[in-house]
Amino acid sequence: MASAVEDALLYKTLEPSTPFEDVAHNSYLGFSVDSAKGIMNLEELTFVAGAPRANHTGAVVLLKKDNVHRLVPQHIFWGEELASSFGYSVATTDLNNDGWTDVIVGAPNFFDRKAEIGGAVYVYLNPFGHWDDQARPIRLNGTYDSMFGMTVSNIGDLDQDGYGDIAVGAPFDEDGKVFIYRGSDAGIETKPAQVLDGHDFDVKRFGYSISGGLDIDENHYPDVVVGSLNDSVVLFRSRPVIHVIREVSIDPQYIDLEQKNCKGRDGVCVEVKACFMFTAHPHHYSPHITLVVQFEADTERRKLGLPHRVNFLGRSSLEPEYTQTEEVELHRQHHTDCATAIFQLHENIRDKLRPISLAITHTIKPVPPRRHSAKRAQKLPPVLNISPSNMLHSEVNFLREGCGSDKICQSNLKLSYQFGTIPLNSDFTPLPKSVIVTV
Repeated sequence: MASAVEDALLYKTLEPSTPFEDVAHNSYLGFSVDSAKGIMNLEELTFVAGAPRANHTGAVVLLKKDNVHRLVPQHIFWGEELASSFGYSVATTDLNNDGWTDVIVGAPNFFDRKAEIGGAVYVYLNPFGHWDDQARPIRLNGTYDSMFGMTVSNIGDLDQDGYGDIAVGAPFDEDGKVFIYRGSDAGIETKPAQVLDGHDFDVKRFGYSISGGLDIDENHYPDVVVGSLNDSVVLFRSRPVIHVIREVSIDPQYIDLEQKNCKGRDGVCVEVKACFMFTAHPHHYSPHITLVVQFEADTERRKLGLPHRVNFLGRSSLEPEYTQTEEVELHRQHHTDCATAIFQLHENIRDKLRPISLAITHTIKPVPPRRHSAKRAQKLPPVLNISPSNMLHSEVNFLREGCGSDKICQSNLKLSYQFGTIPLNSDFTPLPKSVIVTV
């Protein structure tokens, strides 16, 4: 022993009393463990221990240290299904950036035949330390026989958006998969932001173990390591994330088919201008980025199988009439550059009720890899943030004919009626208002 006093360097669990009675016996308490501040108290360290056999459903116990080095149970989460192995894995992180640490619990043997669920992960958002008011957890489900939730891991803030992210392993989902979930203001995005597949790396039982949160290549973004039962470990380096800010202006705002405004030609034209800038983490990260911007018109109409009504004047010979592609150069953070596209409307347009819908999409132009030393990993190029979407939708409406000098139509329909008769070979004869018609 390192100390003359037996177990002086160890924390020992206090023998539980009701209502924790069933956890202590043959429960595998401690099968999974984690610890963090901000679970029960913002300044106090709390231990999270899984007991996947407790009460035949599994349980997770929150414990704190008392003044004689014992771990005292404070709260317990129970599994919802028999033999689900609730508590097989546990993790802690602040998913919604409220300052309180949330608890994530894996139950890889959870099963639902009708829904074809094979494994589950429960996300408990912290109710400001008041776990007795236990809120209903968010459940993430895996596919049939996948053992989804065998591993759950706090992988840090992968995209540096201020919210903690988690990874969930499903080593029996085909060759094995790891699902990346992003934290958000609402707690967690239930649709995985990314799925890592062992098949892509020829690794079996991929996702049996996961470790994250460390920045291996020192690019200020945490990286992820995934283990397997195939004598293989795969390192995933996180790429810097840029947040694109865009602004679109349309001139004119309404299409007046009577105003021939095309420059140097006869016809009706509309100018669409899209301006871009970006921000990123950290503030001194300012790569030179080329954005490829695609303008596409009449998108909604073409989805209905109807012909388009416009022709982009600046498109290349390889592009269809309804698209135009431009590039913008962003030399550093907060630097603005714009792209402009002008389209002309076809002659004799019959559909003037549906607006001209626009879709403006931007992507990062790939940069050819440079030669680099084998001893040093090459810097990874940035990627676009997945939210908001890189496609922006807008539309241009037609001015309605007969709307007066202000070109604004306002409904002012008035109806009047009168009962009458139309005898043979005679005109309409109104009935007197005092006449009662019997039906």
